Amino acid sequence: MGYKLHTNFLSDEEINIISNESFSLFKDPKTKYQTNLTRWDKNIILDSNIVLINNITNNLKLKKVNILNKNLKKLNKNKPDGISFFYWTKGSYIPWHSDEGYEMACTLYLNKNWNPNWGGFINIKTDEYNVSSIKPEYNNLVELQKNVFHSTTPTSLLADIRVTIQIFWNVSN
Repeated sequence: MGYKLHTNFLSDEEINIISNESFSLFKDPKTKYQTNLTRWDKNIILDSNIVLINNITNNLKLKKVNILNKNLKKLNKNKPDGISFFYWTKGSYIPWHSDEGYEMACTLYLNKNWNPNWGGFINIKTDEYNVSSIKPEYNNLVELQKNVFHSTTPTSLLADIRVTIQIFWNVSN
């Protein structure tokens, strides 16, 4: 199938620590970001609104990074090569792509309340004719294996900021 959905990935205490940190960083005027416009290939930006990207390893206290690394061991993987907060603004999305150059990628959803009418669903191509769509539910993690085509639906103009953690493992040399 090429993907797995892990529900309630972190303990209640752990997800609250991570989620609260993500929103604190977002509200802090000193927080520095990269964006999809500077970090992504132009073929996967298209007409998406801004996605703010904050590298977790530069901003979180070691304990919080350890929470993630400890739980990522459940996936039988080494420590990831990149972990970032993504803040998806109104009208943002990512079109169909396969995370080329990565062995695996995961998305952890951090919004406690997400109205399905706000969009932001991940779509995963399961075969030539079918797509699975997953709502961005709090504390759920979507694991994507290498070369799985996926996209997200645009977030509504009525949506809150959609907050995720994106985790990547480079292809082994």
